[in-house]
Amino acid sequence: MLRKTTTVICMLATASASFGSLWASPDWALTSEDSAGVGFDSNLYDRSGGEGDGYALIAPSLSLQRLNSFTNVKVSVGVQSYTYFHLQELDSLNPFLTVSVKYPYDQDVYPTEEFGLVASRTTEANAQVGGRLRREDLGADWDGNIVASEKTILQGRLDIREVDYLTPGFNDNQYAAGGLTLAYISNEHLDLGVGYDYRYSVSRPKEAGQVESDFNQHLVTFRGRGDFLPKLSGSFFVGAADTLYRGATSQDNIDVEGELDLIWQATERGKLTIKVSRQTYFSPNGYAYIPGSIGPEWTQEMTGGYSATFGVDVQQILYRFASTSRTDEARGAYLRLKYALTERFSMTFSADYTKQKSPEAIVNYQRTAFLANLDCKF
Repeated sequence: MLRKTTTVICMLATASASFGSLWASPDWALTSEDSAGVGFDSNLYDRSGGEGDGYALIAPSLSLQRLNSFTNVKVSVGVQSYTYFHLQELDSLNPFLTVSVKYPYDQDVYPTEEFGLVASRTTEANAQVGGRLRREDLGADWDGNIVASEKTILQGRLDIREVDYLTPGFNDNQYAAGGLTLAYISNEHLDLGVGYDYRYSVSRPKEAGQVESDFNQHLVTFRGRGDFLPKLSGSFFVGAADTLYRGATSQDNIDVEGELDLIWQATERGKLTIKVSRQTYFSPNGYAYIPGSIGPEWTQEMTGGYSATFGVDVQQILYRFASTSRTDEARGAYLRLKYALTERFSMTFSADYTKQKSPEAIVNYQRTAFLANLDCKF
């Protein structure tokens, strides 16, 4: 099996090199991003005593992108193929489609209108239930300006998603949200404002006798995006959420929710990225959960085409049941080493470690994963 995998990887790299650049016109460009690699995952189920195995990954993709226009349009299609050396019943083929539209397109200014669409199929370990699940995702979102003046903007946003778990015994989760923000334009690179969002989510069982659950949420937030300092940029929102649960979880709670995504360009070649998040979702088996996470990451560019990224991820996950709750804690770290062979080819080595503690014994687990892959872009 290993000899067969290595042969496939070499064939992919050779074929990509022989094709050269893909099609382009004055208005459109067709590009390709392909990856092939070999990895090992010590816990493929994210549960206590979960089995591990080595695998081969092949992930080709194509993107069609608009050129020389104030409207940036990008359509991407691709597939990820996982072939395991011993646990062949876990082999999977995961296709995806993404569409992104931004207007106007300028790397230095936020677009006034953004639209996104994603459709994908994924097979992965799920630490909420301690199992390997297959799912289909379908989602669309819009973010844009409704009314704008010299110093204020009324912004709107919509987000619709469906996560359908195909593995027997798990639910079909649907989510819809809409919101408004009245923002003050401090300068052309920064706006701050207050917002209101309404969110509705429902988790529908596929087997008879199980209870359907939903929640209605009202969220008032303070928001900002842009350049906060000369070398510090990003976006954030934080606020109070009133959430009414019905079904498997029947209660009314007020929580603090928010999201932070900051980039500090500390040096010419080094940057620090910080991501913080706390929001409400439904688990695959229909229970409400609120994952809170913080993840600092440092990326260092080096001479000779080398770069390194190191990050940590700290999570606290609150589960809410009918009359009780549960809190899981997870800690993780990862390292990415990249070497640019040429402008089109690069090699990457990744190492990940995760440990989760929970009152539920089955989801007390440790996981170590490694991946070495060859990437090419045309």
